[in-house]
Amino acid sequence: MSVLLVYIGICIVDSIIPAVRNRMKSVKNIQKITKAMKMVAASKLRAIQSKAENSRGLWQPFTALLGDAA
Repeated sequence: MSVLLVYIGICIVDSIIPAVRNRMKSVKNIQKITKAMKMVAASKLRAIQSKAENSRGLWQPFTALLGDAA
């Protein structure tokens, strides 16, 4: 009986190990995708911030003319 249980245990472990390795590989791939998405988002944010800073000079005459209407 104990030999059978050991054999069943080995079979279960043999089937779990590839599944765990596959899951680890999937998680690493998801991490790579997430990192790439963060880099793209940061790049877009920098571009938008740069445009906003460059257009700041265009709004100053209007705010001076209208005052703090808000």
